[in-house]
Amino acid sequence: MIRILLSLVLLVISSFVFSQSTVKGYLESDKKNSVEGIIVSLHNDSISKKFLTYCISDTKGYFELNYSEDYIGKTLRMRSLSYQDTCILLVNKQEAYHIKLKAQIQKLKEVSVRSTPIFSKGDTTTYIAGVFAQKRDFSIGDVISRMPGFDLAGNGKITYQGREIEKYYIEGSDLLEERYSLANRNLPHKAVAAVEVLHNHQSKKVFENKISTDQTSINIKLKKSVAFTGTAQLGAAYKPLGRYVNITPMMFSKKYQFIGSIQSNDIGDDLSSNINTLSFKDGELQGMEKHRSTFLGLPALFYPKVNKSRFLMNDANFVSINALRKLDNQSELKINTAYLADHIEEQKRNKTTYFLDDALFTTNEKFVNNFKNRSFFADLNLKRNLSSIYLNNKLGYIQYRDKAKAIITGDQQQIIEAKTPHKSLYNIFDCTIPFEKNFATVFSSVDINESDEDLFFSPSVFPNVLDYGNDLSVSHQNLKNTSIVSRNHIQFGRSVKSFVLQSKIGFNYERQDLKTSMFSGQDLLDYNLLQNNILWDKTNYLFEPSIKYEGRKLKMTLDLPLDYSYLDFEDKQYKSRIKQNDLLFKPRLFISYQWNSYISSKINLRSSESIGDPNRMMQGNVVYDHRTMRSRVAQIDGDKRKSANIYISYRNSISGVFANLSYNKKQTDKDFMTDTEIISPGVFSYSLIAKANRSTSDLISGKISYYWHNMHLNLDYKSSFMKQKSNYLLSGDLKDFDINMYSNSFKMSFDKWQFLALDYDFSLSTNKQASNGNETKSIEQKHKARICYYLDSRQWIELRPEYSVLNHSVNDTQEALFTDLTYSYTPKGSRISYLLECRNIFNNRYVYSTYDSSLSMVYNEFNLRPRQFVARVRITFGKN
Repeated sequence: MIRILLSLVLLVISSFVFSQSTVKGYLESDKKNSVEGIIVSLHNDSISKKFLTYCISDTKGYFELNYSEDYIGKTLRMRSLSYQDTCILLVNKQEAYHIKLKAQIQKLKEVSVRSTPIFSKGDTTTYIAGVFAQKRDFSIGDVISRMPGFDLAGNGKITYQGREIEKYYIEGSDLLEERYSLANRNLPHKAVAAVEVLHNHQSKKVFENKISTDQTSINIKLKKSVAFTGTAQLGAAYKPLGRYVNITPMMFSKKYQFIGSIQSNDIGDDLSSNINTLSFKDGELQGMEKHRSTFLGLPALFYPKVNKSRFLMNDANFVSINALRKLDNQSELKINTAYLADHIEEQKRNKTTYFLDDALFTTNEKFVNNFKNRSFFADLNLKRNLSSIYLNNKLGYIQYRDKAKAIITGDQQQIIEAKTPHKSLYNIFDCTIPFEKNFATVFSSVDINESDEDLFFSPSVFPNVLDYGNDLSVSHQNLKNTSIVSRNHIQFGRSVKSFVLQSKIGFNYERQDLKTSMFSGQDLLDYNLLQNNILWDKTNYLFEPSIKYEGRKLKMTLDLPLDYSYLDFEDKQYKSRIKQNDLLFKPRLFISYQWNSYISSKINLRSSESIGDPNRMMQGNVVYDHRTMRSRVAQIDGDKRKSANIYISYRNSISGVFANLSYNKKQTDKDFMTDTEIISPGVFSYSLIAKANRSTSDLISGKISYYWHNMHLNLDYKSSFMKQKSNYLLSGDLKDFDINMYSNSFKMSFDKWQFLALDYDFSLSTNKQASNGNETKSIEQKHKARICYYLDSRQWIELRPEYSVLNHSVNDTQEALFTDLTYSYTPKGSRISYLLECRNIFNNRYVYSTYDSSLSMVYNEFNLRPRQFVARVRITFGKN
């Protein structure tokens, strides 16, 4: 399938190549210096103002134009304020045109200029913040959400043209790293001049103009080089009583940046995204040092697709200090620290339908969950980022002290209490030094982790567990885990004309000690199948040669990594030991092509082999909740993955059109499967057994955005289709599991009139599932609007209705309507605003969601926050 796909792609590429004409050349001044930033355009003749295509010369003076027809007889025009306008008649084809420009300062007459809200230069697209801002907006995040090409997720993550951004700079500095939502939600938009999108951004200056990337970052440009800004918000709520506090001062200068924050609320504002961060880059998760793998906990919840503030019953307190000091023009020292105390209560009802062989079995349960989460982290980061050296060292510590309690009411009441503390100490060192046309990189990281987790059950669960005795049942499950993970490599590279040859040699080491125990009351259940005691070491020796081609339009990377893995696994409980060697080959081909100033495409082909988590080799059972017990086999599982990704983007800042289309194909082959055994209706035991299986998924998605500047109108349309096929085992029998998902969404923002602003979002998603001879279908549609009426320049009133309909083939159709009303008043010339809100006007009580797995279909009814009145005072620091 992948070969056919690649052939079709190459066929399409070749058809484009042979149907286009290319005009390229080099611009230099009369002093024989390369000339950057010249607008080069193609016209029908020397007097025509309408251009056929255009580009801007790069830092080395090169330009390249693509035109769909023959360019002979056309006119090439070069324009700039610093050089004399130059026109050339193209009378014959040349491989490259060498054009000299005469310096001349253009004197401008006083004219009336209509601002351009979006413009591009090279690999940077600039959005003028003030053009997209509305009177009701407060933070720069409010404005970015309205810019074409951007999407903001509920957890604060920003994507641009369908891809998550890599960096969030403020005046060129990465102060907050992945936790940038703190600035995005609290930096007043009036302090921001522009948002710069950095395409193909290379964050290491030693690699600039040498090794390209396909990453996208953004840079926030402030109006002032020295700025004291930020926000303070104080509020109180009535029925139920509540509070809202958010004091986030910010200071930015050439040598110093600071963001501090004190936040506290119990009215549904989620603060967890300020600490919990993960990003996806180059096919791998980043930020794993701050992420913990929790083994035990309360039964998983599947949240509805509405704003979390609608149903979040919280009592949260958050403190954060983030400071960056430039020690000189070359180095910077940074500290990031934060503490979160979060108490959350959730109420929901579950209807779970299990697809069994002989019949459908349904359980109805009510959940009342209470979480008491405590999180703390601190990072100390020293970085030196120059064209002559890159040095980065980060020392960090993170600790979680989380507790949770669930009261589950069904046929009988079940209480589950969980304690999941975790702490981690880590250090990451990264250094790159270039010399002549070569470079060398040294990377080393160490991550030390410790967890001691408990689950308590009342009444006890799994009576007569595994037939050890009529009086035996499980009231307490304990799991202890300690680990050390180290990743190390040395990388060398050399530039040879347009090629970069790289070679990485390294080793990774991981050691884990994991013990589990079950208790009945105070008594340890001292039986083999109810305990685990494993110790394992895994060492990976890496050799990763790579070849990169860095053309002006075509860029290619071929990675050919070899990974020799050695595992030494000891099961002390069962007195067994496994030593296993594996040689893994993980080739990757990446192709990027810039068709013209507007269109670019990327192809990513990847094949990988991996060894499974040795912790999955626990032969003894572990109780994970009141319905689930799992055991494994003493064999390491693994998988082989193949993936293909095609991504095409269109970006025309002049016309305000942004579009992207992507296709992803994945195939996974595994040697083991999880077999589900029915202990009693709704209660299951899971075991891992050796059986080859394959799963596949296809995903096609696209988005188009259009900004009509004269009408102050922004339109977005997104669509996706996903198809998944896999297998599962039920009592040893192989079953098929298929999912088809369709999703469409439309978004509009209109702000043409002085008295009215409108936002409207619509989404429609369809989910079809087939499992064990049963088919289910759900259709969910959502309508959201923001209707803001400006009473005058100082007052506005906004209505936010949200309506959803959930149709399900098994359950009744459910509708939900919730609406908020906000009034805002800002005295003339003041930086203080007064807001009065009524949330959930109609006091709607429930919202619904579904979740489908291979074995079951879960139908959720979540309790919403009740109607509440909130009064707030909002203060903007500094002068904008």
